[in-house]
Amino acid sequence: MKRRTKVRGVRRRLKRLRMYIAEQTHSFPTTFHDGYWHSKIPIDQSFLLSIEKDSRIQQAVIEAMLEGGARFVHLREDKQSGSSS
Repeated sequence: MKRRTKVRGVRRRLKRLRMYIAEQTHSFPTTFHDGYWHSKIPIDQSFLLSIEKDSRIQQAVIEAMLEGGARFVHLREDKQSGSSS
C-alpha cells in the first residue's frame, strides 16, 4: 500500500482560490476575445498534480470552480432578464 504524499498549504490555497473566483465572478465579464472570456486558474501546476490521488482536495477545487460557474449563470440570467424589460 502506497503512502499519500503530504500536500502542504491546502487550506490556504483553497481559500485563495475561492477568494479569486469570488473576485472574478463578482460581475459578468464585458471583454471577450473571439467570443470567449478567458481567466487563468490561480493555482500552480505542481499543486494540481499533487492532488491527483487526494479526492477530498479534488472535490474542493471542483466545487469552487462550479460555484463560480453557477454564479456566472445566475448573473447572465439577471442581465438577460433585466435587458428584456
